[in-house]
Amino acid sequence: MALTESQRNSIARHKIQIESIRKDILRITEAKKYKMASLASQIKSARPESKSSLRQTKISATNDFKNQIERKRADIERIKREIARIKS
Repeated sequence: MALTESQRNSIARHKIQIESIRKDILRITEAKKYKMASLASQIKSARPESKSSLRQTKISATNDFKNQIERKRADIERIKREIARIKS
């Protein structure tokens, strides 16, 4: 069955959303890289009694970035399922 014009437009909008989300993932990845480098530098130069706290901060930040990326990937999968639904 051929797709209607509105279905094609909807698919195009969804593909644009996916591209935008992929750019978001790249931005998050870059932010993570800089944040981890900053925290690593802080840990190196910190006094011994502060290092534990900074390490916990680094672990927490890592988990936050990981969760953000996972949410974005889940959004992409949701949109792909929507595209498949429109095509069927």
